[in-house]
Amino acid sequence: MKQIFLTIQTQLQSEVPELKYIDKDWGQLKYDQPPVKFPCALIDITNVNYSQMGRGYQKADADIIITIANMKLIRSSAMAPSKIDSYDTIDILESVHQALQLFADGQKFQPLQRTNLKKIFNDKDAEVYAMLYKTSFIVEKTQPGKITVQVSPIISAK
Repeated sequence: MKQIFLTIQTQLQSEVPELKYIDKDWGQLKYDQPPVKFPCALIDITNVNYSQMGRGYQKADADIIITIANMKLIRSSAMAPSKIDSYDTIDILESVHQALQLFADGQKFQPLQRTNLKKIFNDKDAEVYAMLYKTSFIVEKTQPGKITVQVSPIISAK
């Protein structure tokens, strides 16, 4: 799973230059003064369901949440002179989606597919959205040990 975090982080860094901070979500936005630069993207895996494939392999279906937060500096009312600039967060959401929709490592995980977008909160200082993506990947048995497999005997006639 670590590789998924790192790959998504690299993809966002290269494809969405307007993001000033990209990191794993460890609760940064819960602080009174979040230790981030805005706008930011926080990455987390919120749920993983495993199914057995045999021989120690599992298929993992994962939910990846990308939290986008931005400072709310410009009013968006109809009378505001620069109201178009107040929609920067919506533009960032679209840029993040363009960077991630169907993005895949090729070997580590299947293409990301967005399944949900919701607003988390909006206060006087910031607005925060969460985009949910789904992917799947294969987990290999990495513990030492043997896997016993029944094979057909080889019979030869002499």
